[in-house]
Amino acid sequence: MLSYDIAIRLYGLAIRLASLWNPKAKRWITGRSGWRERLEAALPVGQVYWIHCASLGEYQHARPFMMAMRKRDADIPWVLSFYSPSGYDNFKEHDLFAHVFYLPLDTRASAAQLLARISAKAVFFTKAELWPALWTALNDRAIPHYQFSASYHQDSSILSRALSRKCLQGLTLLCCQDEGSTSHLSRYDIDAVTTGNTRIDEVMRRRAHAKPLDHIKEWSSRYDLIVMAGSTWPEDIAIWSQWIRSRARGVGFLFAPHDVSEPQVTQQIEMLGHQHIIRHTQIYANSPSDRDIYCLDTVGDLATAYQYADIAYVGGGLRTGLHSTLEPAAYALPVLIGPRYQKFPEVVDMVKRATAVVCNEAKDITQAVDKLSDDDFRKEISGKQRKYMQSHLGAADRTADQIWSTLSR
Repeated sequence: MLSYDIAIRLYGLAIRLASLWNPKAKRWITGRSGWRERLEAALPVGQVYWIHCASLGEYQHARPFMMAMRKRDADIPWVLSFYSPSGYDNFKEHDLFAHVFYLPLDTRASAAQLLARISAKAVFFTKAELWPALWTALNDRAIPHYQFSASYHQDSSILSRALSRKCLQGLTLLCCQDEGSTSHLSRYDIDAVTTGNTRIDEVMRRRAHAKPLDHIKEWSSRYDLIVMAGSTWPEDIAIWSQWIRSRARGVGFLFAPHDVSEPQVTQQIEMLGHQHIIRHTQIYANSPSDRDIYCLDTVGDLATAYQYADIAYVGGGLRTGLHSTLEPAAYALPVLIGPRYQKFPEVVDMVKRATAVVCNEAKDITQAVDKLSDDDFRKEISGKQRKYMQSHLGAADRTADQIWSTLSR
């Protein structure tokens, strides 16, 4: 534990150094400034439920679970912590929580200071996040703590470390997305139950309450087919650029960069080598009708925009890891992805069901889009996608049932 503590402090120093030139690192540092005083001033009197999310993607797992828990215990307020600036800075549902704050560095001192201020009835963590110093402190104080919507598979390097395994063994309950994760954990003497992927509940809820995006709605109505690439990186745009030049008439292309900073957006626009691009942040009432490429360069609109697509591509699978396929799947869209998807159980299922197609290079994109341009075939795939999503609803309630049974004893 001492070596971990030292490593985390060195990591903190590296971020502080990077903050001199990196805007995200600077937000990471400034956001945590004075966290002790702000926490003391904002916390309600008495016990709270505390839920932690790395960023906004993890919050989509957390929200439906929290709402399910509130049906079982409506009296205790909730607090929420984020680790990433992209989560904290863009979070909007403050009315659901007594306080929202940055999680400080995971040192033994920070863990002790957090738990001296937060009177937690229970603490909840999403997916495969692991905080050894905080979890050890929770164990020492006999505070129930849980992980849910977790996914652990053979490529999960976290299980190769003795400290990680000890932390997972110390959880009050570990709820996994799929049986494969539960089975894999059992090989390390880590008990778990399978309750499903709570994010599916959330994306389906968001679809049901989606509001129109008027500019995209009007633009998309001009075309017979809309292909949409979400959460793109330069690696993704590189394999789409060839299809862009040769695509059929009547096909509109919408892309949404994962990083919407000006340099990243400009780079991806330039990579497409196309003059007819509308930028969402620069749109005006009478945008030229011949602009058949639309750049969605905002945060928070991507999931809603999928309602206007016929075929979706999700970025990241050519880079370090795939972004969420569940948002387009909520609209029953066929999904194209890169090859790095194996750590996501729902995507493995989609590939097996042929509702997701793996694309390694430009010719794969062309072949997949050509095939999915057939209306009857696309409707067949959409039907399979819809059936999968509907059959996996209810994970939030299943998870809350399991956790509540340990809390209400």
